[in-house]
Amino acid sequence: MSLLIDMLEFIGDYPSIKFFLPIALASLGGAIPLSIARKRRRAIERALPEMLESMAQTVGANQSVQEAFSGYAENSSGPLSELAQQAVNDARQTTFDSAIIQLAVNSRSSHVQRMTTILTTAIDQDAPLKDLLDRMAEGYARQNELMDQRESAMTGASVMMKIMVGVLLPAIIATVTGLFAPPASGINVAALNAAIATFLGAATGVSVAIGGRMLGRFNEVVWQVPMWTIISMMLYSVLYVGIGATMGGGI
Repeated sequence: MSLLIDMLEFIGDYPSIKFFLPIALASLGGAIPLSIARKRRRAIERALPEMLESMAQTVGANQSVQEAFSGYAENSSGPLSELAQQAVNDARQTTFDSAIIQLAVNSRSSHVQRMTTILTTAIDQDAPLKDLLDRMAEGYARQNELMDQRESAMTGASVMMKIMVGVLLPAIIATVTGLFAPPASGINVAALNAAIATFLGAATGVSVAIGGRMLGRFNEVVWQVPMWTIISMMLYSVLYVGIGATMGGGI
């Protein structure tokens, strides 16, 4: 218990930690909705080839594209199916073209928006829809596969960068500082520790931002920067006190 109290008192001596802590907590309010929206958008994009294949089969059975769209909405589940069902309901009050355009807007996906533009143009020009739907289904399936591969590779690199800079680096520096200049040694390292904690927080924030840029999610990840910054700074502070107490001669 005394060690915990000493850690809390030690952390309280750092103005930068006290400054970033409320910002980190508040930033979660911006990060969580963006993360949920991104996962929903990717779920819609992953379901798009399935919808196009279903519509191609229905159109190939000499049914209209409106019937194909309605059939997918009734027989499928997921966020894209929900948008399709909403579009079917809207089409009863407006037109089919207006309904699927509104679906594209509600999806917030460039894939869906491009698909609806191509589809409405083909309908207006009386183009052969089955071949078009088959080609779009194949194209979007390939695009999703490439995006998933890239995301998997970049996610690994981004996570490794966060661990290296935000976790391992503070642990290594805290170990060295705690062993050779523990709190019980009487050495005045308050200014040094404050500078180290600030440096680690800044380095972690930059690494998180770079990782977000690599993933193409900078606008989402930038909300996580304060949280990772405070994690790195607090990790260093806690490890310094803990290592100094247990291996450096006690507090």
